[in-house]
Amino acid sequence: MIDVMGSSTHMVPITEARDHLREIVASLGDSTYMLVRHSRPAAIVLSPDRYNALLERIALLEEEAAVLHARLHPEDADSLDATRARLVKERAT
Repeated sequence: MIDVMGSSTHMVPITEARDHLREIVASLGDSTYMLVRHSRPAAIVLSPDRYNALLERIALLEEEAAVLHARLHPEDADSLDATRARLVKERAT
């Protein structure tokens, strides 16, 4: 088990996950399951709440990056508004 950003990640072989999918889904909560094939990551299973929280965090970080870019590059004065508009458009799709 790996601890990532306050939630535990369980590494499970795909063959085992296939046999225990109901239990895995029922126990998700804040946990994440990394399904592995031949000791390599093959898929990630996480709850819808965790997935949405990660998407929100990405959106906030993109916004912060756009603001920082605008502050560091004032010559691109329109870049902040353009970046915000692009981010809003991307989130809508």
